[in-house]
Amino acid sequence: MQAVVSQGAVGVGRSMLITKADGNVIRELDGGPVALALDPVLHDFMIDEPGNLMVGIEVPTAAAAEGGPAVEEDRPYVVRQLLGFDREASALAIGAAPDLVREGVRIRLHAFSAANARSELANAAQRLDCVSGGGLMVPCVDRGPALYGMENVESEALGALEVAGFFANGEIGPVGGRTFCHTFSTSVGLLRRRG
Repeated sequence: MQAVVSQGAVGVGRSMLITKADGNVIRELDGGPVALALDPVLHDFMIDEPGNLMVGIEVPTAAAAEGGPAVEEDRPYVVRQLLGFDREASALAIGAAPDLVREGVRIRLHAFSAANARSELANAAQRLDCVSGGGLMVPCVDRGPALYGMENVESEALGALEVAGFFANGEIGPVGGRTFCHTFSTSVGLLRRRG
């Protein structure tokens, strides 16, 4: 089985290093207050990017997980909800497990939107080997007409791949060298014959 995940979000601004965290709350970025690192990115986001703001947490690539080098310009991020930002308390709360939000991990803000989701899924479909048969598509219940305003947008983005599927509230799929339970995502698994 070959699997891809469309998280529907694109990176905004630069990545930042978590230098202090308490559970799923980031207290310090790049060695200073959270607001100092976020303000330039938030300013640019408000001007340039449509969509909802989310937080991407860097995860190791498959090569890095196997002991190989990480490719700096191609960092994979698992995207999670931004739960809250308190400037005075220097706190950025993320809807992620504390094992992901820890010192030494990089984060990057992401913009989630229908246009970004459609584009990312089309790019993911190009990585699939569609010659081999069909697959299973599991989109979030908030995708489909709720996100795009019409039906079949994502199945049409997959082109010639024949899929069966269902909507879910928690989609499972790989990012980097790990498998995660996602939100607001679409997972596609391609079934291939051995041989």
